Amino acid sequence: MGAVEAEERRKEVLEAGRKKLEECRSVFAIADPEHGERREVPDWLVDNISFEVMHDPVMTKTGHSYERSTLIEHLKRSPTDPLTREPLTVNDLRPNLALKQACADFLENNKGWVVDW
Repeated sequence: MGAVEAEERRKEVLEAGRKKLEECRSVFAIADPEHGERREVPDWLVDNISFEVMHDPVMTKTGHSYERSTLIEHLKRSPTDPLTREPLTVNDLRPNLALKQACADFLENNKGWVVDW
């Protein structure tokens, strides 16, 4: 390999390295929470039994909200309020419509990452 050919190859390698470095910086900038969208799920959105995002929250007699399917499964095993241990049945549950709408709004505004949370 001649000197001219070696110099051209060196320039190609340096340019390829520069492009890869820029691509890495771009990826890290996108992933950096301080420079992008806020990626935090609020506590009010999380079911306290399964620790998953709620989609159909219901309220117990004591005013605590849980995901409907998770709470019904709990009631099959133990017919008590998960927090207070007071007797509780499916008939005691009430839909929490305001929380359901807030959850739907949050999920709509944070498509993508919140599903993987």
